[in-house]
Amino acid sequence: PYLRPDADFRHTYGASVFSELLYTLQRGGEVRSGARYQLAHNYLGFERNLSPTTGGVPQADYFTTTHLRASILDLYGSVTQPFFGERVGFSFEGWYRTPTLLEGGRIPYEESLGASGTLSVRPHRTIRLSFTGDFVGSRKTSTGGDLDPYTVFSAEVRFLTKGGFGAYVRGVNLLNTTYSIWDGVPERPFEVFGGFTFDF
Repeated sequence: PYLRPDADFRHTYGASVFSELLYTLQRGGEVRSGARYQLAHNYLGFERNLSPTTGGVPQADYFTTTHLRASILDLYGSVTQPFFGERVGFSFEGWYRTPTLLEGGRIPYEESLGASGTLSVRPHRTIRLSFTGDFVGSRKTSTGGDLDPYTVFSAEVRFLTKGGFGAYVRGVNLLNTTYSIWDGVPERPFEVFGGFTFDF
């Protein structure tokens, strides 16, 4: 978010426990599930206050940081599976969270439900196509409002070479979805960009 210049940052400390199960499928796939509980002090949060202007009309100010006492339970699961000798790959992960303040209420701007899935296709050893969908559930704002859930799709074409050089073209927000991660700050509409890569 757009932070005020006097935003304060501190170390977060606390305790956490977690447990995870991993099941290996045939042909290199795997299923993973787990749970994690975190009790945190100075958990980094964000808030946005209303500041009166010269005319006395409240206007949204920049965001600033807050340091919270939080209790968070995460339940998650994922599955990955290649097909046809890794020419096609599929992955999916989903999570449920309880981002709770010890004083009561939810941690602002943090979702309880989310999911992400990717389908990758490699029609040739030098070309890889990827299609991704991300879902984020509703969130509370720091002023008690609600941010709507959203689903965003993206796609990428990546060109690979033996020498480690590559190039890609990526399309983001393919359906031109209107959504916000932070209240009052709409995310970008559909856009396309590209670049070059080098692996070493």
